[in-house]
Amino acid sequence: MKAKTLFLLCLVAAPVLAQQPPAVAPAARTPTPEEVAFSRLPADLRRMLGHMTAPQALQTIRHSQENLRALGIPQPTHQQLRTNLEFVLTGPFGPVPSYSAGAAPFPPLSPLVPPPAR
Repeated sequence: MKAKTLFLLCLVAAPVLAQQPPAVAPAARTPTPEEVAFSRLPADLRRMLGHMTAPQALQTIRHSQENLRALGIPQPTHQQLRTNLEFVLTGPFGPVPSYSAGAAPFPPLSPLVPPPAR
């Protein structure tokens, strides 16, 4: 009988003790400098880079800024940075905008190729 009572007491006590808050609160983790810099980014850029870690996101932004500097835009506007960042994230194989030469179903013939014989 005593063994059965002790067993039931252990079954009841374990969940009760598990619900007690710890006596010592865990130390608050201080954010890294990258996390602080990432949190200061505009909301739309944070949303675009949300799937990355903070260091990866900042490296991607630096890469995008270097691309803009190479294109001759040392002080890009927010829209230019956002557009270039989209290109960096999608890569060269992303969606390509369509530029039509007109309503013709075929592309225009090259001036280097002679017209077909009739």
